[in-house]
Amino acid sequence: MSKWVKQWNVAGSSGATWTVSVNNQGEYACSCPVWKFRRRECKHIDLVKAGMCGNGGSYREAVPGNVGEVMIDGEKVLYPLVPFNDGGDLRATIVYDMMRANVSPEQIRDYKEKMLGKVSMRQITLHVKTKGRFVYSRFEKGQGWTNPVYTDANLPVRMVPK
Repeated sequence: MSKWVKQWNVAGSSGATWTVSVNNQGEYACSCPVWKFRRRECKHIDLVKAGMCGNGGSYREAVPGNVGEVMIDGEKVLYPLVPFNDGGDLRATIVYDMMRANVSPEQIRDYKEKMLGKVSMRQITLHVKTKGRFVYSRFEKGQGWTNPVYTDANLPVRMVPK
């Protein structure tokens, strides 16, 4: 019998996929080097504890939605449509937030390559952490999402209000 009662596959910032596990005493572990070699809670465990990685064992599916930023809607992740004049900041933010919302690495890679080309996840992460997350803060009837702003890169991905 396995000592782990639940497991999550979490996309890492380098493109790798790590497994976060919890035992029946509520103790977490991760397959990433931070936990394996230092026995410190890593960002992957933090994401699981924050409820950002689904119900365990599966990834969320990312789909376009009428949102101003990436948002979690149950087992789906909604991402905004990108305007033609986007300089790349919104697309980088979408990829960054997809990773944090536990979208499958394959879907993230496909979106990233289609929208940004051969940019590494490390470059995207550094870009967003330096400039901030690029999001639209207001919806105006007849105009759609407006008022683009940069927000803190460490703010959690928001849930769709119920």
